[in-house]
Amino acid sequence: MLHVAAVGYGTVSIHAPKYWLDEPVRFHNLRGVIVFTNLSFREFYRRVLFKAGGDRAVQRRFIELTWVDEVLPKDTFADLPEVKPVYGLILDVVRRHWDYLKEASDLINLSIRLMEVLGSDYPVFKPIADTTTNWLMDLVREKEDEARSSVEELKLSDYAKPYCGGRVSAFCELRALLERSECDGEVVFSGDRDNVDEVRGRIDEALGKYFGQGVRLSDIANGSVAVKVSDDAMEALRMLNAKLNSGLTRVHFKPRSLIVPGYPRSVLGVTEARCTSGGVEYRCYPVRLDTLLAWLLGQSQS
Repeated sequence: MLHVAAVGYGTVSIHAPKYWLDEPVRFHNLRGVIVFTNLSFREFYRRVLFKAGGDRAVQRRFIELTWVDEVLPKDTFADLPEVKPVYGLILDVVRRHWDYLKEASDLINLSIRLMEVLGSDYPVFKPIADTTTNWLMDLVREKEDEARSSVEELKLSDYAKPYCGGRVSAFCELRALLERSECDGEVVFSGDRDNVDEVRGRIDEALGKYFGQGVRLSDIANGSVAVKVSDDAMEALRMLNAKLNSGLTRVHFKPRSLIVPGYPRSVLGVTEARCTSGGVEYRCYPVRLDTLLAWLLGQSQS
């Protein structure tokens, strides 16, 4: 049973060539089996192999969590509540309230509805049901706040602090993003299907507003225009110019990262999309580099 639970239901050929000549083998699964024991799995499985034989490779299919070794006080075992099987009770509740339960929109909503009917049908359980419902509602509010958040979820300054020290600025944030974030697994830079000249033109407009009309990114990067900027700004603009020269026009911000902690509806006006890099698909917010620069410089993102 434990072996089947770990492997699951599927087709095996490479891992089980002894079943004919790499012919697919089907087997049933009992997913979700959790075993609590005072014996380590390694020791348990060693005894099983000794008695019944088997494949030691099975060990890697299990996750073993070791609990802290604590001795419970004696009064813990006093007046133990009577424990009865719960599966039959839940099945009866589901049968009685199926029409109400099946209208649940998601797992959390289903859990709340289940607590409601359990508290109604079994008054002795109502205090626990009410407490659980309050906890679930807190979770719902937390997820709703995550969904409502937008640009405020772009924690670029927090990400840049280890690299900038006490001199965090817009250009230091940009430098950290361009220099470090892809190696850190925070973002991916991509060309997508943007017109590079259009993106470069928008960046030149943003820099013209910031440094003065006529200032262009390429001129700053190659040193043909002298502007008084910090080392961070000069290095960031050089790297930005290099990205455009390589055809990279967008930065893919990944949700649940240091820069984008949650799952906001949008980042800098860009909604979540499915992106691909190196054959790997992932969720991201594909923000154009000109939009990012304008935001860092405190300009309109239009």
